[in-house]
Amino acid sequence: MTLRRLHAVTGRRMTALLALLGTLLVWAPAAHAAPAPDDLTNWLATDAVSTVLASAGAPNALPEEVTLGSPVRTWTWSARYLSGESETDPVVSSDVWAARITVRNEIMGGIIVDMTEASSTPPAVVWSAQFGDAIAPGGAQLVYDRTLRAWFTIRDGTVRPLTDEAHEVLAGPLGVDLAQEFVRQWNGVTDAASESQPILAPHETNMVLIATLLMAGLLVLVGIVVLSRKGDSPA
Repeated sequence: MTLRRLHAVTGRRMTALLALLGTLLVWAPAAHAAPAPDDLTNWLATDAVSTVLASAGAPNALPEEVTLGSPVRTWTWSARYLSGESETDPVVSSDVWAARITVRNEIMGGIIVDMTEASSTPPAVVWSAQFGDAIAPGGAQLVYDRTLRAWFTIRDGTVRPLTDEAHEVLAGPLGVDLAQEFVRQWNGVTDAASESQPILAPHETNMVLIATLLMAGLLVLVGIVVLSRKGDSPA
């Protein structure tokens, strides 16, 4: 093969490769923002309202007064984030979806539907305006902590508690990097060094200090008694 033909073949291959790469770059965002399954959207449009109104804490409302928003995919903590390996990819997408619940034009909560294959988990309803307000296409990532059964959001590298269970362990916004160790602890994932040196609660620390002082006092007292007996003994 001549040098000119070799250059021509190489050029064609590079062109094809660049075209393929361009196609992948176009399709990648589309795959990331894949639409909700048809079964889910159909159910939300037909039977979901009855499930919402039958849930605990539901307001006294007519079906026509309830509106369900577009379903949004939710997330969960990644294995790499829990292992402490990476803080740049804290979550992975799940096949659990959430849709906003609006009653009489007021956001009141959200319905959660597990579309994982072979899942038998029934839909759940969270009656919280804050939770419902967070369910928005293109908004913050909704993150479910399976251990706490709590919901958080992540946006612009910041973790925020969303439900009551989340507020119990995280008082307010915290950077993803700083939140990592807290997330690992409440999920029972700790380093060997941390396990060998457990952090004591304040009352436990006080008990250890008191026991140490008592032991030191007892040793001093024994020393005084021994010395006094030596001083009293005949020469």
